[in-house]
Amino acid sequence: MKVIVLGDVHIGARNDSQVFADYHISFFTEQLFPYMKKHKIKHIIQLGDIFDRRKFVNFVVLNQWKTKVFDYMQAEKITMDVLLGNHDVYFRNTNDVSSPVLLLREYYNINVFVEPTDVTIGTSKFMYIPWINSSNLESTRKRLPHLVISSSRAFRWIKDRSMRTVFRLKTSRSLILYILGTFITAMMMGMFFMLVRHIRSRGSTMNPQRDSTYLARPHWK
Repeated sequence: MKVIVLGDVHIGARNDSQVFADYHISFFTEQLFPYMKKHKIKHIIQLGDIFDRRKFVNFVVLNQWKTKVFDYMQAEKITMDVLLGNHDVYFRNTNDVSSPVLLLREYYNINVFVEPTDVTIGTSKFMYIPWINSSNLESTRKRLPHLVISSSRAFRWIKDRSMRTVFRLKTSRSLILYILGTFITAMMMGMFFMLVRHIRSRGSTMNPQRDSTYLARPHWK
């Protein structure tokens, strides 16, 4: 079974720019949907951030997307699985309030996933992992150990007991940058003082009497 894997859509991007909205919608209507029809693909996996702003939406832009994209998908029986992204949720520490759930609930062909879920499509098995936060961290950690990716650097922080690992990583990076900046500043100041001492030492070795005599003596005969 063939599926379309779709990245960030960001409906309402660039402060609800109509130029961006027309361009994004034209991608669906002029490229994606014809391609899906030609290859008989009826399912889309959207990986998060289908909306751009977490706390509000422009209803003119939303209406355009509904009439030109989502209504068409429902009429053509194209199903779509939507994973919540950080732009889709109102609160950063929970997925309870999200724009896809509230704004797309009228479409029976669109399923929004707010928790880690095992999904079977055709003969293939998938694990959907939406935006990870403090409320679903434990349920996410329980599902990750059997994945190879759980040992990668990107997921190393999930193995810790809390989100404090992220803070420690950021703190360590900031500390390294601070030490490096301090070292460079101290080195430049040291070079500056060495240059000042060198100039002063040269001035102290001059013979004022000789120099004044030389300057007072006429240079012509």
